[in-house]
Amino acid sequence: MGIKIPLDVMMKISWKSKEEFENEEKVKEQNKKNEQKERKKIEELNKININELYNKYDLYISNKKINSEYFSELSKDLVYKFKSENLTSTKLREYYNSINNLYNSYNDENELKINLFMILAKANYDYWRKKIATKSFINFLEINISNLFNKDFEKENFTIFKKHFETVIAYAKWVLSDK
Repeated sequence: MGIKIPLDVMMKISWKSKEEFENEEKVKEQNKKNEQKERKKIEELNKININELYNKYDLYISNKKINSEYFSELSKDLVYKFKSENLTSTKLREYYNSINNLYNSYNDENELKINLFMILAKANYDYWRKKIATKSFINFLEINISNLFNKDFEKENFTIFKKHFETVIAYAKWVLSDK
């Protein structure tokens, strides 16, 4: 904290109006409240694992079709979970790019399956080498990749997984950045 200078004194030594000073104070208060809400959300998410998060939002209906109703909320919660475990947006983006490149270039289901499981193996290796600080991210990949192949593969589900990952990336840009 610092010394609190009375508003009338500040106005005499500054070019700002009283309204501008009051607005700044309101913004500071709102930012403080938002930071407290974010800390509370992270604390709550630290208490649950990724599987529980997916179950909470019931994203996968009968381990096959994807429930889009909670798509956005789940993605946001995942990013807060990753933030609490110090996953960087750069690392997240690196894995998203791998998934996206695979999505744009795969020819058959077998090739896709092999490459997706290679991405998962790379994530586990990065975790072991301490290049990824979070096991939750690996669980995120495991859940989504295994659900693609639980029954018959459908390109539509791979598209939805890619879009889900895209949503995570979008929230990560906002949540994981140094605001």
